[in-house]
Amino acid sequence: MGSDLPKTLCIVAGKPMLAHILNSLTEAGNCLPPIVVVGHKGSQVREFLGSSIATVEQTDLSGTGTAARIALAAVPPDAKTVLIMYGDHPFIDPASIRSIEETHNASGAAITFGTTTVPDYGDWRRVFISFGRVIRNLAGDVQEIREYKNTNEHEQNIRELNIGFYCVDRAWLEEALGQIERDSVSGEYYLTDIVSLALYQGKHVETVPISPEEALGINSPEDAKLAESLHSDKK
Repeated sequence: MGSDLPKTLCIVAGKPMLAHILNSLTEAGNCLPPIVVVGHKGSQVREFLGSSIATVEQTDLSGTGTAARIALAAVPPDAKTVLIMYGDHPFIDPASIRSIEETHNASGAAITFGTTTVPDYGDWRRVFISFGRVIRNLAGDVQEIREYKNTNEHEQNIRELNIGFYCVDRAWLEEALGQIERDSVSGEYYLTDIVSLALYQGKHVETVPISPEEALGINSPEDAKLAESLHSDKK
């Protein structure tokens, strides 16, 4: 984002993005102590967090699936579910965190993930163009998450998007992360592939709607200004 800071420490709406997320987790309650995956400029993130929050280092930068596998190894073995969030979505509301956990626990799903739906990709919603598309069948059931770089022209018009916010059965996740394969286009291990794997295995997959304003990801100074303008009366 054009800063000497690691991305998650870039200031948005008056404080680092990571601080927004950690505050929302605290306000949501009933969550395990967070584990933060650090990579590029990780020493700065660890210095910011201090000793009160655990970190794990991702030296193998081969995708979100690898990051989740590294973090999962540090999760207490008695944890039944894990919550996975990206570090550049600072405006997720505590109520949405509670909703995804409550929905997951009530549904018995292997995976529950947040989606956002936009009416179009015009105006400020253009920032969502590169998000992964949620593919559903005619009955409305989730079939897979397709990363944007792998979509065809028809799929690029899908308006329901994955925002990288998951609640997952811990035992199954550990098994699944060992089964996903490198993407043939990017060479990365995508965490999103666990959704297709769960469906292939006949597992239940649930979704929770999140507003586009909450789902904004910050990848540039322009994105940060947009998010601040949409949330000028919040946080």
